[in-house]
Amino acid sequence: MSLAASLRQLSAETLACACAGERESLEQVLRVMQRPFYNLARRMLHDRSLAEDATQEALLRVVTHLSEFRGEASFATWATRVAVSAVLDFRSGMAREARRTFELFASSLDRGLDPTAVERPEDALLLKQAKKQCNQALLQCLDGDHRIAFVLGDILEFEDAQAAEILEIKPAAFRKRLSRARAALTAFLAKKCSVHTAGADCACHRQVGNSIRTGFVDPAELEVQIGDLVQLRGKLARLDADERTRGLYQADESLDLRESVLSSVRDTLFAMAAD
Repeated sequence: MSLAASLRQLSAETLACACAGERESLEQVLRVMQRPFYNLARRMLHDRSLAEDATQEALLRVVTHLSEFRGEASFATWATRVAVSAVLDFRSGMAREARRTFELFASSLDRGLDPTAVERPEDALLLKQAKKQCNQALLQCLDGDHRIAFVLGDILEFEDAQAAEILEIKPAAFRKRLSRARAALTAFLAKKCSVHTAGADCACHRQVGNSIRTGFVDPAELEVQIGDLVQLRGKLARLDADERTRGLYQADESLDLRESVLSSVRDTLFAMAAD
């Protein structure tokens, strides 16, 4: 389910009660927002702890500004605009910059490659986790403007007009950013990722051993429940290059914010209300 569709689950009555400070409605708003906002932050920051902290800030910022929601835009657009601003501002704007270059990331993949490794069915979850982690790390090669455009447009599936409104830019400018981001990712994936393009240099089963050794993938903390890269490769092979890039990212499972983090947000929120 897209981020916009998730937020559309909130009824006008629930939103009105939440804006009035009614606790049960505020809890419901938090519950609906927490997963999409965490997935947004995770794509922008990659690191789980950083993404959790940024999600807390985004949730608190939206809920404490609910009284400012006037219904001039959809709640999904308004709330996502506030959340995106919070994530981009997080810790002095670290998500606004590219955290690595495509060239350095390619070199790190080359160093970790094991050409003798074989793809084993029993490793399906590990391979899917490695693919997810690699996808998220690759996004960090884009600067913040292009990364958020790709996340909103091709992963979270906002329409151009909605995404432009969230970013407070013109739709033509959003489309240009999305096109550039998609082109940069597609060029890299077509050369390096065999899930994206058959015959490319790299393969998940040839990286997973090094990923475990370096802690990039932890078999004890898998975030995926299913793993079938063979099926995904077949599905993507029928698409053009840019659609393969979009499909590669959309195939990643949505992630849940840990309950302990959400509890911390609730505690902070209601402590503020009691003061």
